[in-house]
Amino acid sequence: MIIRKGISPTGLAMAVLGAASTALATRTFELISRRLGPFFPEPPFDGKWLENQIPMDPNNFYQENSAVSGADFSLFTKSEYNPVEVWGQLYKRYTNHYLFPKDQQVLLKQIRLGDGKGSFEGMPFFIVGTKHDGSELLIYQFKGQGYNTEIVFDLPVPLALKKISFTASEQCKPTYIKLFGDHQPVKTKFPKLVRYPFGNQTGVNGFSWSWSFNKSLHKADAFSERSYQVLKGLGSCRIYLDAKELVQERGKYRFKHNWRGFDLDGLFSRFKADGIFANICLQGSPPYVVNTWPEDKRKDSYTRPYSTDKDDVSSYLELGKIAFQFAARYGRNKHIDLALIEADDSQPWYESKSEKLVGLDLIQLMEIGNELDKWWEGEDANLLGRQFAYLQSAVYDGHKGKLGKNVGIKTADPTMQVTNAGLASTSPDFLMSFVEECARIRGHHADGTVDIPLDGYYSFHCYASNGAGQHSEKESRGMCIEQSEVPAQLKKFHEVNALHLGNKKLVVGESGYDISKNSPLRAEPPKESELTPYVWQGVLILRTALFYAKHGLFRNFFFTWTDDGAIDGWQFSSSGITSEGPDRQLVLRPSAMYLIQTNSFLKDYVWIAQLSVNPLVDKWQHKDAVVYSLYYGTERNQKVTYALKIPSTKVTRYTLNEDGETPTASQLVVTGGKIDVEVSEKPVFIALS
Repeated sequence: MIIRKGISPTGLAMAVLGAASTALATRTFELISRRLGPFFPEPPFDGKWLENQIPMDPNNFYQENSAVSGADFSLFTKSEYNPVEVWGQLYKRYTNHYLFPKDQQVLLKQIRLGDGKGSFEGMPFFIVGTKHDGSELLIYQFKGQGYNTEIVFDLPVPLALKKISFTASEQCKPTYIKLFGDHQPVKTKFPKLVRYPFGNQTGVNGFSWSWSFNKSLHKADAFSERSYQVLKGLGSCRIYLDAKELVQERGKYRFKHNWRGFDLDGLFSRFKADGIFANICLQGSPPYVVNTWPEDKRKDSYTRPYSTDKDDVSSYLELGKIAFQFAARYGRNKHIDLALIEADDSQPWYESKSEKLVGLDLIQLMEIGNELDKWWEGEDANLLGRQFAYLQSAVYDGHKGKLGKNVGIKTADPTMQVTNAGLASTSPDFLMSFVEECARIRGHHADGTVDIPLDGYYSFHCYASNGAGQHSEKESRGMCIEQSEVPAQLKKFHEVNALHLGNKKLVVGESGYDISKNSPLRAEPPKESELTPYVWQGVLILRTALFYAKHGLFRNFFFTWTDDGAIDGWQFSSSGITSEGPDRQLVLRPSAMYLIQTNSFLKDYVWIAQLSVNPLVDKWQHKDAVVYSLYYGTERNQKVTYALKIPSTKVTRYTLNEDGETPTASQLVVTGGKIDVEVSEKPVFIALS
């Protein structure tokens, strides 16, 4: 059966439909229904079928919903009447968008929909087109009015579109969508992948107290000092800094020794002196923001006062003020009006005086917020990409200075680099929604590019598992990164980044594995391998660093420095690369030792070639020096003797061990232009002498 339908007159079909939230989408539906009356008169079918189907690329599609929800892009790849699988959705009424490439020059003429079983009269599936002038046009509403059939309808007037959007309600959607019309073929050329040194991938997440002692104890701390010296071997860190550590009461900031008593000035000064790269992640809200929420809803992770609108830049004013104060002190600008600087006048006994200092030049990069796409905490904590655009604009430069002289990082220091709040998901949907909204609220630069309040790089979190990553409903254990979904996810992220974000550097702000057998991200050793979870965690973490350096990540930070809970706890509680011994001694797990040992000879090397697939044999180079890495990218306890061709007569074999920070180095003599190397799933390295 074929049902052919038309659309209402163009003049009556104007509607603004960019909603993803339940409330906004529902208001839109009510507005359309009230003002436009009956839809879609049904002209007789004339039998004219169009053949020029418009191709759809998943890199141009994004969904405004939970980042781990079942993706609706399969609507464009199916031809059956079975419903699209949906799971993990936060918003019951949400919108999907498809961005047509500019060079494709799409002229939409006909749409076909697969109509399966059931109907949904009260909550239609909207199809909306966005023209090149930005105006939006309601094209069609689908109600499931047929049964296991295809609905075909022509547009009375062909539409030149830059975007088409689909607003659905859970399962209230067609089983497939096909678009037909005129279009030009598009050949996408992605830029050459830039690779960065291995040492960029060995960073670790931690807190200020991970490497700084508490001044309120009025004594140095050998444990913290030892931790700091180990951090130097890793080379970089991402520090979670809660807003409440800086300011507890409005206008009363503490930096030299924060509200927890830790010496931030001293720690950041050491970072600069020792060349440790520091990514500051300023997260959460101070008490005077959190306490605006009803007592039963209060969470430190909220970024705005209660009852404020997530789609309003002014909702993030307080966060922008905190960002300004931090950037003013630790950035490079020494010419800030001190009248704008706020400090606590009632310092504790170990603080000599309240100091209004600016331009200390200790921090070069800031990240405001951590995993703001918190779908697992509900709608109040979750931000969609377009909503994040408002927050990021506020903290970046006070929404181009409109929020005041003391709001925003760039307002304090134009040279400070600003990244995004690291995402909990590897899905690029958030990124695409963010960029689109930035174009709307911030406009474009003179060269036509979107004014994106973001410098340096784009950050997301990526945990390799046998599911879809952290907080997924489908994961049960950690998985080696080479066999997981991460390679495909990273490839798509690179492509979407090039197409929509201007090809910024990409950073994984969190990655890692748990020790606990209770965790769905646990490091589970291969059967019959006789490896402990601690050793296997170290193997997986080292291979993750090698993988990211090979596949074009700018930086990676492992979660985390030390355990965040009980060793037999749940997800993320036992993912530390170090631990604390019974006598408060720092204990390095194999994870930390492998990274430090490998950094000792591979830190500045860049991947240049793959010589073998199974096992993985890669060539790394720094200036004229060469190192080969050899291992199986599997988790099946594989071992083999591999004949490595060597253009040298002498080599050094580096074998990693679990009882120190120095690898075992063996000098070998090459005969016949090759060397036999015992290869397993734990990497071994051969350096030309």
